[in-house]
Order: sequence, then structure tokens, then C-alpha cells
Amino acid sequence: MNFFSKKTIVNVIPNLFRNLFALTKILNQVQHDKLLISIFFLMSLSAFALDPSADEYSAKPVSVTASNTLIEDAPDKYAAANLIDNTYKSWAGKGVGTEFVFDFKSEIEIYGIAIRNGYGSLGYYLKNNRVKSIKIASEKQELGNYTLPDSPAPHCISYLDHPISAKQIKIVITEIYKGTEFDDTCISEITFLDNPNYCYDSYREKEFKYDAWRGRLFAEIYKAHSKKTRIDAFGRCQAYTTTDFEDDNPSWVTIPEHLHNDIYPVGYRGMNKNYGIFLTKTGAAVVEWERNDLTDVDLHFNIYDGKSLTSADANPAFKKIVDAMNEIVITKLCNLRFWSHENTLELQYTKYFYEESNESVEGHLKFEFDGKKFAKIYEQKKHNWK
Repeated sequence: MNFFSKKTIVNVIPNLFRNLFALTKILNQVQHDKLLISIFFLMSLSAFALDPSADEYSAKPVSVTASNTLIEDAPDKYAAANLIDNTYKSWAGKGVGTEFVFDFKSEIEIYGIAIRNGYGSLGYYLKNNRVKSIKIASEKQELGNYTLPDSPAPHCISYLDHPISAKQIKIVITEIYKGTEFDDTCISEITFLDNPNYCYDSYREKEFKYDAWRGRLFAEIYKAHSKKTRIDAFGRCQAYTTTDFEDDNPSWVTIPEHLHNDIYPVGYRGMNKNYGIFLTKTGAAVVEWERNDLTDVDLHFNIYDGKSLTSADANPAFKKIVDAMNEIVITKLCNLRFWSHENTLELQYTKYFYEESNESVEGHLKFEFDGKKFAKIYEQKKHNWK
């Protein structure tokens, strides 16, 4: 039998070409799908990489050393490794002149360096020294001198305009803020940001876990409003998920980590209150404001002694703020706005002289907290005639 007969050639060859063409289309489709899958996978990775809650969202050093470390209880209790472990545990040592060396696996692009100053547990923040100024260098060049605010909130040193390429970063402490009880200098965390998105206002460092002092403070704040809060096994505050705090069958939820970690929390789940928290030697001063609308602001002051929250509307620590509010005279003709950051509480207002009038006074005030009381550090008024 002649396999390659004329009939065979006439009938089989075209089918073969059709099949080859179909196979090529299938392969092309597979390649196309593989490309789409690859693109989707890369986009997913990118989205994951840009998520501050993801496990590896920053360029973590492979090692860190400090020129000195406080040895107490256990050799590694205050080790330099605490600077990159993502907990409230902190490095502690001598302070001025201390040098930290961070080594990376390979050369990376650094767009910013986020530093959490002081001891990570808020109950010890003011008791120990904090870092006031530092000098930073890579293995290639000096990068500059920087002043850090005296605040436990993360502070980002930005290199957005000129990203750093480095395999090693050195940080030297050049000045400190003195502690109230101890002469040890502390830093909670140092994070290297390998993406420019982390340097903007939306940036939040990953959670600091298990700081019971924070948990107790937030539990007291939420209890003052809801009467129903508790602490979980890790010392974190829990509250009801429902906005109806009298619900007989609620489910408990841990207050989001970023509220535990941020020294200035905002309202959560049905709470339209805002709080500014300012550390004192023995606890915290808590300023609470609740706004139902632009002309209805309820302002209260509290003191936290490390165990419980008590009303302190008449406490001399808040006198300057109270005096300013009395001078403004809050009425339905006055719009108010508060906000807090670091050790500062700010107030903006627009006060109209009478209804259906375009004549008004706009004001802006700033109050700075020194650990004992608030002092007015800035005031601006503008009279508008229209």
C-alpha cells in the first residue's frame, strides 16, 4: 500500500495544514493567556508590595549592629535587632555618639527612612531619653543631618527628590531629648522605604504588637463612650462591632492595629468623637471633641493615670484652651474645626457677627503641650467684610 498516494496527499495535507493552523492559534492563545496571567500576577504582586499591611513591604536589612547596647536582664533585651523586628520592643543604649549600621542583601533604592522615636511602650516613652538629631550616611556618601520630633508617631525622612542607592546605611545619634527618670536612650523602629508611595501622608508603618499600655488607654477611651470594652489576650482593646452598644448579642472585634499604634486615634464604629492624646510623665492628657455638625462641637478634657480615665474639664493643664474657647463664644454662628498632631492641638474657626451676614472673623490657634500644660504658641485673626 502506497501511503503517500495522490488521494492521500490531496485529502490529508490540507487537513494537516488546518490542524497546524488551529494548533498555532491554540498555542498563541495559550501564550496570550500566559501573558495575561503573568501580568495579573505581577499586578497582584505590585498591589501586595504597596500594601503597608503586607509582610514584606519595605527593604528589610539582613543585619543591624549598634556601637553600644544596654545590658539588663537578658543580653538581647534591648538589642539593635529590635529596631527592625516590627514590635514595640526597642533598642536602648548610651545615646550621643552611638552608631547604627544597617546592611542589606544587595544594593537597594531608598525613598525614605521612617523612624519611631523613643521607647515603644508609651508608658515608658517620656521616662527614657529620645533622639533629637541624627547624622545619616551610606557607604558612598554623607546624606545629611536631621532633627526628629519628640513624638512616638513614625517620622519619615524623605528622599523622594533624590533616592538613595545603597547597600549599607549608617545612622549616628548627635543629640537627645532628656528622659524624666532614666538616662538610657531608646529608639523603637527604623524602617527603610523602597517605594515612593510609602513616603506620602497615607503611609502607615506596620503594626506594633502587644503594647498593653496602649490597649488599656484605648479601652478606657472606648469604655467612656460605650461602657462596654475589654482587653484581649494580647493586651489590645476590643469593642463591639455594632454601633448599638446596648445590643444584647454583639460580636467583639479588636480595635484596628493602626489605632493602637497611632498616638492620635480617631473615632471608630459608631463613635463620632475624636481624641488627641498627649503624653505626660505619669500617663496622658486626653482632649476629646465631638461634632454633630459644623456649629455643634462638644469639647472635653480627661487625664489618664496609667490605669483609668477621669474627667478633667477644670484641670489647669487645659486652661489656655478653655480661655480661648470662651473668648470665641461658640454659637450657631461659629464654625469650628479641631485637629491634633505630635504635641500640638490646633483650632480653626469662622465666627459670623449676625445671621445672614457676610461679615466674619476667621481665626487659627495652636496650643503646644509640654508634658504638663497647654500653651498658646500661635494665633491669627482675619476680619472679612463682604
